[in-house]
Amino acid sequence: ITSAVTFRIYGWGASAAGGTFSINDFTFNGSVSSVVTGPAFSTTSSSLSNFTYIQGNGPSVRQSFTLTGSNLNGNPVTASLGTTNYELSTDGTNYSASLDLGIATSITQTIYARLKSGLAVNASYLDAITISGGGATNATVSLSGSVTGMAITSTTSQPIVYGATSS
Repeated sequence: ITSAVTFRIYGWGASAAGGTFSINDFTFNGSVSSVVTGPAFSTTSSSLSNFTYIQGNGPSVRQSFTLTGSNLNGNPVTASLGTTNYELSTDGTNYSASLDLGIATSITQTIYARLKSGLAVNASYLDAITISGGGATNATVSLSGSVTGMAITSTTSQPIVYGATSS
């Protein structure tokens, strides 16, 4: 059945407003099929945050989300970054700035991200992963993290001056 079905029920044998009416053994035959939707991506998270490390000790610990794509049209699917401050991986070991996720009509893939090593001290590294292709509307996962400076503590009562020598 691909459109609405209307049923009309007629009664007979009744006089004026009185009488009786009954229906017995009414059967519907047919099948129900799922509604086909267009190509779509979904992610288990819309943002990953708190990527951090102390300067000189990068990269950050990795974080991940799962991408699901359904009813894709067979065009290539990619994941890319807006800046060069983060790295992506599909196996959690080999990282790059973008990922080729293949050509398929459906996809389920864990994607790992990390704040790359060698970055300067900065309180806010923001970026976004954009997943595109397959005929679907792009999906986006935002990223935020920071690189902090090394803390210096002193056990002397004298002020510490960076670059100065002790006398």
